[in-house]
Amino acid sequence: MGTEKKFKRYRRMSNNLPLISFCMSTFNRPHFLKMQLECILKQTYKNFEIVISDNDIGQSAKKVVECFKDKRIRYFANVENLGMIKSFNKSIERSVGDFIVMITDDDPIYEDSLQILVDLRNKFPNYGVYAGCGDWIIGNESAAYTQKLSIGSHSKISNFIEPNAVEIINSRDFLYEYIAGKLSKAFYYGVAQW
Repeated sequence: MGTEKKFKRYRRMSNNLPLISFCMSTFNRPHFLKMQLECILKQTYKNFEIVISDNDIGQSAKKVVECFKDKRIRYFANVENLGMIKSFNKSIERSVGDFIVMITDDDPIYEDSLQILVDLRNKFPNYGVYAGCGDWIIGNESAAYTQKLSIGSHSKISNFIEPNAVEIINSRDFLYEYIAGKLSKAFYYGVAQW
């Protein structure tokens, strides 16, 4: 193990820093946020933080976060509605984990998702991206029309890769695979060399 990796590992252990940061933006959807936090806190892998960037000037997410009394949840109110992308970027800036999981307040997550991704990282070290995808929930007619799916839960969106398969994507192909939608439309776990 290189000196830099040893230092990072020592710093993480001595300061109790999380390995993974869930980075989230929310805007005036306390009901969704509450359900999402309940879901995330059920993770079988526990070394994570949740960084919430609240775009609601009225701070509707603050009361939800306070109800949980979990130090892993870190709440930040934006001074103005930054929009989703800038708010996501703020949550990334505020995170301390070595790895980032971008998640919205209405994307359910499997209880073992982090453990699977950590296992992938351990099995395939030195990659730049460890990714996974699962059920998609289509909640309204507009989303159903856009995705060409019915309202409800959809487990396997496409046939790009078999469920629970691992696909290694080299850095030359990663951007194409992402833009083509192959990474977001299949139930899979994969790693990409950066």
